[in-house]
Amino acid sequence: MRVLIIGAGEIGLAIGTVLQNAGHEVWFWDRNSSKCTKGKDLKDAAADCDCVFFCVPSTGLRDAAINIAPVIPANKPIVVLSKGIESGSNKTSDAVLEDIFPKNSIAVLGGPMLAEEMKRGEAAIGVLGVEDDKTSAFVISLFNGTRLYIERTTDIRGLALCGALKNIYSLSFGFAEASGEESNVKGSLSAQSLREMVEIVTVLGGRPETVMGPGGLGDLVASGMSVYGYNRRVGRELLEKGKTDLVSEGILSIGPIGSLLGEKCKEYKLFSVIQKIIFSPGEGRRVFEEYLQEQY
Repeated sequence: MRVLIIGAGEIGLAIGTVLQNAGHEVWFWDRNSSKCTKGKDLKDAAADCDCVFFCVPSTGLRDAAINIAPVIPANKPIVVLSKGIESGSNKTSDAVLEDIFPKNSIAVLGGPMLAEEMKRGEAAIGVLGVEDDKTSAFVISLFNGTRLYIERTTDIRGLALCGALKNIYSLSFGFAEASGEESNVKGSLSAQSLREMVEIVTVLGGRPETVMGPGGLGDLVASGMSVYGYNRRVGRELLEKGKTDLVSEGILSIGPIGSLLGEKCKEYKLFSVIQKIIFSPGEGRRVFEEYLQEQY
């Protein structure tokens, strides 16, 4: 099969590597022309491919989609891996793409898929959120024989929300490291994160069982505990330095999620703590220490 990947960053290259190793022809398109596949322009790639993967951050997803929409035929299935909420519209990644590709079948691919591990050929678990049976079977078949094992859910909204929320809660694991705390506190943070994620996803229209699976809990543990977890790293720097120049989906998504929740934000203690630290990072150490003292 022939696959077009939009976004040749870490996750785009990782997915591309898995697909290439499975024998598929993969073409990359990126705003950085040096990362694009040589000798294949976007129009031809879009016309010739069997499937399109969007592997760009949520902040650039809409613009990237608008730019290439004129060359993407309506019969091409689209898979999105962006794990964030769009600022302003407060839409999940699948909803953003549905605005631009109303006739295409849109699927969300989430779960614990750390790019560094996948590029080394290590196992990963993906969760494909899609309603259409034909699209589900086709996308899953692309990864047959690889070590990216994929299960399906029809809870597309719940899966997309889980991806954004795990990025938010992963920041707290970095807060713990910056405070000198280790596995015991991280274990407690995992439990509190899970409780709040179940409630938030349910309130916002997803299913609680999605949170309990690899698309929720699995992704949270992988991102929060791994040395490769980017949001964990951002959280650590935020508390250690009282600021950060790093941009992460966790930081960018907390505002839109907060807007969706409204006054209910106050009901979620850890979410509120993360929110306070992001908005007032200079007070981060004090805020996190007070949270720990209240909990323990």
